[in-house]
Amino acid sequence: MIYPWHQSSWSQLQAASVQQHHALLLHGPAGAGKHRFAEILAQSLLCANPKETGAPCEECADCHWFEQKSHPDFRLLTPDALRAESEADAELSGEEGARGEKKLTTQITIEQVRALQDFIFLTTHRRGGRRVILVHPADAMNVFSGNALLKMLEEPPRGTVFLLVTDELRRLLPTIISRCRRFPLPTANHVDALAWLQDQGVADAEILLAQAGGSPLDALATAGSEEQQERRRFLDQLSQLSGPGAALELAAASQKIALSTVVRWLFTWCYDLMAASLTDTVRYHLDYRDAIKKLALRLPMDQLLIYQDTLKSAARSVNHPLNPRLFLEQLLLSYLQTIRDSSAGEYI
Repeated sequence: MIYPWHQSSWSQLQAASVQQHHALLLHGPAGAGKHRFAEILAQSLLCANPKETGAPCEECADCHWFEQKSHPDFRLLTPDALRAESEADAELSGEEGARGEKKLTTQITIEQVRALQDFIFLTTHRRGGRRVILVHPADAMNVFSGNALLKMLEEPPRGTVFLLVTDELRRLLPTIISRCRRFPLPTANHVDALAWLQDQGVADAEILLAQAGGSPLDALATAGSEEQQERRRFLDQLSQLSGPGAALELAAASQKIALSTVVRWLFTWCYDLMAASLTDTVRYHLDYRDAIKKLALRLPMDQLLIYQDTLKSAARSVNHPLNPRLFLEQLLLSYLQTIRDSSAGEYI
């Protein structure tokens, strides 16, 4: 149930008697599988007959309720947008999507936190049992919802356990962090990640793992997806971009791709260009290694650094562009200018 790279962390946590801590803060790199770890931990805390390893038995009524997302002593505190996506809440997203009246929030709101007030003071369904609150991602709380949760963390009722999960510890209120026991969760090393992906039957595991920045979960999520086909089409054209007309054509052909995805491709592509130029290595796009190294031979490094700053600025506004088509055209035209051989007046 636990990812292989978290087995030692699970054993360490059980040996430390997690039951004695009312608030646990699980943190580490994105894509490490922290949410799954937290869910299994929550289930084990609610399980009537946990195994010797601390894992849930998966057979008792508590485990069945938890797996069906109906355990009376469990609450998940997560943004509505993430809940609709992860739980495929067809009724909610369908109604609001059809009417267009409400956009699902990406934050954990103060109303959501306040709704826990009654829950934490209810009697648990099993005498002497626990109630568990999973907050994911904890960095989705703003200052108001964070302060509301802080009051509960300071003096929680007996038997209440909070599990907070975050990729970005620095975005949490210091007072929240001070009330929790911090527990870092590592991501998989390259060898373990590659072996795990191959066990899952993933073809081109090494190429996908590189694209995902070393995250095996992200690599698995994109394996065999339409995104892979879109990526190849995009990078095929990007690697041969030769003029403004081609840049505009690529922008037109890429309109259906999420802008955040295009910006990520461009950023990792430029990272690889810089790495190839300075160290003769490629990190992200292993399947385009030859094209990247060839392009990097004549690359104007100062222009590439400027373009990376442009991409960083674009990333901050990628979810709210005034004109998505123009946004994409400007990025690609800027890239074209970046790879222009100024001495020859030609595109590399």
